[in-house]
Order: sequence, then C-alpha cells, then structure tokens
Amino acid sequence: MNSDFLDEDTIVYDQNGEPVGQSSPQNRSTVRPEPVSGQGAPRSDSRAGPSFGGFAADQFSSDDFSEDVNRAFAQSQFRPTDSIRILLEGNDVLKNQMRNTHALQNYLHSKNKLLNACAEMLSMCVVVTRIPKPDDLHQHQQVLKGAISELKHRIAALDYPPSVADKTCFLFCVVLDEFIMHCEWGEDSGWENHTLLSELFGMRNGGEQFFQVTEKALRQPNQLMDWLELVYIFLKMGFRGQYRLRGREKLDALTHQLELLLNPYRKASSMTPVPPMELPAVRKPHRRARFGGQFLVFFIAIGLIWGGASFWYQNTLEQRARNFITLPKFSSNYFNVGQDTEFIYDSTEDEMERAERLYGKPTEQHNDADE
Repeated sequence: MNSDFLDEDTIVYDQNGEPVGQSSPQNRSTVRPEPVSGQGAPRSDSRAGPSFGGFAADQFSSDDFSEDVNRAFAQSQFRPTDSIRILLEGNDVLKNQMRNTHALQNYLHSKNKLLNACAEMLSMCVVVTRIPKPDDLHQHQQVLKGAISELKHRIAALDYPPSVADKTCFLFCVVLDEFIMHCEWGEDSGWENHTLLSELFGMRNGGEQFFQVTEKALRQPNQLMDWLELVYIFLKMGFRGQYRLRGREKLDALTHQLELLLNPYRKASSMTPVPPMELPAVRKPHRRARFGGQFLVFFIAIGLIWGGASFWYQNTLEQRARNFITLPKFSSNYFNVGQDTEFIYDSTEDEMERAERLYGKPTEQHNDADE
C-alpha cells in the first residue's frame, strides 16, 4: 500500500500545527487534528434517516466524504507512514499481500476501469475472512480506513462522476464489515460496535442501504454500468446483507437481473483464445492394453521351469540317493562282524584283594547273584 494514501489536495497538520505534507494550491482542503474526547465525533442515527456524512442515502458528496474520512484519521492520530508498520505486525497474509501490492495497484487487465482501480481492495475482501485475528483491531481498522481513502482518491482521478467514488467506498465498507463480523474471529471481536460504515459514513444499516443504492443505480444503468458490475462481483463473493437469513429468492433475482444487464455490455472478451493444436491428418487409435497374452506367456514359462526341474530330479535321484539307499545293508554288515566271539576276563588275586579293601567283602546275596 502506498504511504501517500491521502490525496495530493489535502494537507494534514500534526499536533503542533505543522503541515505534514505539501499540496497544490487549488482545491486544497486542510484537516487539523481535533481534540479527542470521550464522546467522539457525533454520528447520525440510522433510525432518524441514515446519511453519508450528513446527507441522504440517495446522495453522495465527495467533499463531505473526504472531510469525514480525514477527520477520523486526524482524531485517531493515524499517519500515512504507519500503514506499512501496521500491515507487518502479526498479519502473515497481509505481509504476502504487500509483495503483490504494486501489481494490484497497477492492474489493467479488465475493461472496467473501476475494477482495475479496486483490485487491491477486492483482494482484501477475499482474504479478510481467512487471516488470523489481528493483535490490535484498532490498528487493523485504521489500515482498512487508509485503503478506502486511497481508493476514493484513485477513483476520483478516473473519468467517473464524483458520486461513483463515494458509492464505491460505501460498498467496500458494507462488504468488509459483513465479512469480518461473520468470520471466525469477527464474531467475538466486537467489530459491530466500531464498523467501517459507522466510522466513515455514520451508518449502521448498511445491509439494507446496499440494496437500496443498487436499485437506484439500476434505474440509470448506462451511466453506472461499471459500478453495477462491482455490485455483481460482491454478490458472487458471498455478500448477503439483509437477505442473509431470509429472502434468498430476492437475492437470486437481483443477481439474475444484473447478469442479464451485464452480459450484453461485456459481450466482447478481452481474453486471448488459445491457438488450436496442429494434429496429424490421420491418427491411428491407440491399441487397448491386452494382458491375456502376457499372462499366457507367464504361465507357460512357469510350466516349463517346473517340468525341467521335475525331469532333472527324477534322472538324478538314484545317483544322489545311492548312499542313503545302501545305508541299511552297510549297517547290518558292520554290526554282524564279531558277534560270534566271546571275551572273558579273569581277575587275579591281587585285584580281588584290592577290591575287598576298597569295596568290602562281597555278601552272600552278591555271591548268589554271581552264581
């Protein structure tokens, strides 16, 4: 995000009364910081007829909007140089977005100039529901305010009526507020007490005003075709507004009405068609894989191997088992040798006396046994 998100026609004074930046002498407005009181700046009550900075919902004034936005920044003591620091504190998704900021701010791929100018803010609407809860919600809100203010000045530099810039900023406030309040961390953050819409426009019924402003724009679509395309994108992104709980049929009817309106207007596509591939004149169809022949060859090979092994085993069985076959005959011949010869050993008198001294004289029972 560029640090100079306040336009060049605005001078912001610091707390000491010194000008922060320079501006052209023409169409120059000054914003001096006002003392921040406990009550804050007065806001209009939505029940008494919502207004954008002091005028009706069907009117938009660039000067009033600029004064309202600049007053909010002056009271919060927010400075352009704080935007980069805030983006890099605890927001990993916004860190990645900083790398693509230059490309988004110079996005020129759409025929709709308004969409090209809103590319950066549209990316914020996409990722705001997926980023983790910011450590400082107030600083996070100031970053969004700065981005909306920068968007207002970027659109004002295009060839659009002055009300288009204010209406576009109004849409982004409403959409961002709804997406944040219905995300995981937004429900318990108290965002509904300090919404972007209430801070910049003094309103709290943006879900209804979104469709009221859209219906008024549909009465003159030729002048607001680009703006209506932005409304269609928001509906496709998931914005529901007052139809979140009931009335889905009306929401679908509005979406269909916008499609019928935009299709003839966007009939010509800026996308370059892919050139056709050069194919040969005659193409042979791919043969289907046949595994039957492969299985047949496999089983034949297994059969040949098994048959060869069986033939070799039968032919060499006698030779390999000869020693085992003749083993009983060899054993019988070995044990029969010397079985007819008896060996008798007679002890001498000295051996008998030595035995009597060692083991004692044999008893009669032993003698009987010997007999």
